Amino acid sequence: METRSKKDFIINIFYLFLIGLILYIFLKYLFFYLLPFIIASVIALLVRKPSIILSRKLKIKRSIISPILACLFYIFVLAIILLIFYLVISSLTKSMTSITDFSSKFTDIFLNFKNSINKSLNKIFPKLSNEINTFLNNAFSNLISKLTETISQGLSSLARKIPSYFFNFLVTLVATCFLAKDLKGLTLFLKSICPDKTYKNAVRVKNILFNCISDIIKGYFLLMVITFIELSISFLILRINHPFLIGFIISLIDILPVLGTGAVLIPWAIISILTQNISLGISLAIIYIIITVIRNFLEPKIISGNVGINPLFTLAAMFLGIKFFGITGLFILPITLIVIIKYYKEEIEYEKSLNQ
Repeated sequence: METRSKKDFIINIFYLFLIGLILYIFLKYLFFYLLPFIIASVIALLVRKPSIILSRKLKIKRSIISPILACLFYIFVLAIILLIFYLVISSLTKSMTSITDFSSKFTDIFLNFKNSINKSLNKIFPKLSNEINTFLNNAFSNLISKLTETISQGLSSLARKIPSYFFNFLVTLVATCFLAKDLKGLTLFLKSICPDKTYKNAVRVKNILFNCISDIIKGYFLLMVITFIELSISFLILRINHPFLIGFIISLIDILPVLGTGAVLIPWAIISILTQNISLGISLAIIYIIITVIRNFLEPKIISGNVGINPLFTLAAMFLGIKFFGITGLFILPITLIVIIKYYKEEIEYEKSLNQ
């Protein structure tokens, strides 16, 4: 009996290792290649129920309604993204008198800073004044050229990637239309080629995944509301124009991967300091630090609270996700962990109900 239990333990460990290896290979190497089809599948499933309701009410075939709803969904998302960018750009342009004034102020501040360093060093080392002046001129020239080169490289890299992004978007859109049009046919096809048990398990995983994503969306919406309140109160205290509008825009940006509140608050703070509005710049930096600390504390608790998983496991999954897979791992690995835990919880509950 003891030998059998040891064998079962070794088999279970090997089984878990194999699942972990498959997940690692998928997330590390296949996820981005399959991302258009993953997004297409999710959106096709999202428009499934509304298309059924509209098809019955309007008496139009689902194969016509579903692709139209999918396209409307993309138009809605793109409209929101464009609106956010418009509001951000308009808010930033309104906060500065003009770009020309800012550039001239920046140049003056830059030259004054260089001259003050030059004078200080000349006082300390009077015999090396020419060498110091030449060194500083070369150093600042190199710094400006490096910054210009970095910005130009970033813009050219973005320009090169635009056709690839556009092609990926087209593939996602077409795949979504195809899936939405004949989702039932695809489901029946997968059911016919898969063993019955495998298909049922896949359906269970799909249901758990969608419930999990729904709970996570609710959690991040709550975090967005908290960030909006923090920002609005801070901007009211600082007497910034349109505090609620700017707070809302930044809280929306905070939800987006990679960006966060720092994408707006850090450049805003730097610009404020460079334009000699030091008190505002320091205040914005402090607001950013406070919001980041509060978010890092609340995020694991809120997300894990919504999905019913211990905050420590969620935090560990986020940490390992970002270490192994980058920014995408911050979201994907916790979701994967939650799905696995919930799946096995259901398995245990089902076995208990059978034994009773």
